[in-house]
Amino acid sequence: MATDKYDLHTIDYSVQGWDSILATDMEKLDEVIHSRILATAGEAIALYDAVYLESDGKYDKALADGSQQPAIGLALESAVLDDEIRIQRLGPITNVAWAWATVGAMVYLDASTPGAVTDVCPELCCQRIGIVLSATSIFIWISPMRASCLVEDLTPQLGGPLEMNEKTILVDAVLADDHSWTGPTQEVTVGEHVTIFDTLYLKADGKYWKIDADAEATAKGKIVMATATINADASGLVLLPSALSFIRDDSTGKWTVTSAGDEMFLSLTAGRLTNDVSAYSTGDIVRIAGYMETAVILNFDVDKTYIEIA
Repeated sequence: MATDKYDLHTIDYSVQGWDSILATDMEKLDEVIHSRILATAGEAIALYDAVYLESDGKYDKALADGSQQPAIGLALESAVLDDEIRIQRLGPITNVAWAWATVGAMVYLDASTPGAVTDVCPELCCQRIGIVLSATSIFIWISPMRASCLVEDLTPQLGGPLEMNEKTILVDAVLADDHSWTGPTQEVTVGEHVTIFDTLYLKADGKYWKIDADAEATAKGKIVMATATINADASGLVLLPSALSFIRDDSTGKWTVTSAGDEMFLSLTAGRLTNDVSAYSTGDIVRIAGYMETAVILNFDVDKTYIEIA
């Protein structure tokens, strides 16, 4: 007769040929118990390294970076490229080199050393590997990656309306780095060579040119700001004016460093901004381009109206 769960043989003492019967039963167990697997190494792997399955079907050292994941288990032996190794996927494992501090604590895939595990959960690509049983042992119990780690799609697109559901958009206007910016953008074609943070207007030819507040024609209509150098007649990304658009500029000289709260205007110098319109004269255009959040961070939010000095 055979057992119901795994179809293993039940054997009386009088039965002959135990070796072949037990060999058959072990093969059946091997088909259904997957705490360990046999795998091919895709690189040099050390004993107890965490590994993941690469697209070539081989196993490499795992890392909590979103690309060398998810980890699938720990190596039970060292290997070089194309060696066949055993990998443990579930259950207790002991490494005398470990020194875990807290029994019951979680062990995670490390974010800095390929193959390593740690008791500190990485900020983004956190993946649990197991639970501490003692200073030198863990129970392997692997979880999926944290959802916040799924960053492969750098250009996500909405399939329909974005519903706020009584929530809000939190804007971080504290830009840490010089020449950094944030806000909605558009890809456009420029009519002349422009550099980072040049302020541009849309001309009748469909291209964007540097603003100049000494005439209505070069200061009216749609205004944007270059986010990088763009050659004449080439396309590039520009920042659109809005309450969500912020720019930090410590060094380009596209406007004079001012104080928080200052209004910034289109300048009489092509492509630039200013906080001083006292010298503007007949025919010049006074148009607000934004407001200084700090001495070096501009909220680029162009007013749709302007004044021509008579």
